[in-house]
Amino acid sequence: MIPLFIRKARSEEIVAKAAKELAEHPRCVSVGGPDHENRQYNFVMRSTSATPWDVEVALIPFVVE
Repeated sequence: MIPLFIRKARSEEIVAKAAKELAEHPRCVSVGGPDHENRQYNFVMRSTSATPWDVEVALIPFVVE
């Protein structure tokens, strides 16, 4: 899990940028869309080991005001 705490008013823009960065990471092998309430964005990242294994990562944004 990657919690993302946001203090700025443009939370949608910040979340979109963070999701884009994770999706474009060289180790990202799968991108799931956000859940129906945009509370969690799912990704699968592949390790760099000799026998690769996958790790499920969830980006969870929190807007703090």
